[in-house]
Amino acid sequence: MNSDSHDHGMPGARVLIADDDEQYRLMLQRSLERAGYSVTAADNGRTAIAAAMQAEHDVAVLDLLMPEMEGLETIRELKSLKPAMPLIAITGGGRGSPGDYLRAARLLGAAATLQKPFSIQELLSTVRACLVTAAAGRGR
Repeated sequence: MNSDSHDHGMPGARVLIADDDEQYRLMLQRSLERAGYSVTAADNGRTAIAAAMQAEHDVAVLDLLMPEMEGLETIRELKSLKPAMPLIAITGGGRGSPGDYLRAARLLGAAATLQKPFSIQELLSTVRACLVTAAAGRGR
């Protein structure tokens, strides 16, 4: 790993991302991989849950507005299947206010939320904070 990946904390940590917008999903994936994370990408909540069941992940970044299984339902399901995995909810809003979706995500157990558009630095800082908090909770 290059030394600057240490600036973002937990290099090699496994991140699951789910976003139906292919361009946005690729941008998230590339940014996280450049920071030293191992990334699994899914295009909807259903495939994200399947990926979470097939392999361990340290944190998940989930869009709230997706087809098949939307983000709030995905959060609910992942919290019951993987209660220790921190979830980061992201959204641009859709028909409603982004704040309403993000508040609902928090109520369902999301550890953090980001409103699109957000900077790569905000994403990396949020992922790192969730990983550090989760590690502290596990006594690392």
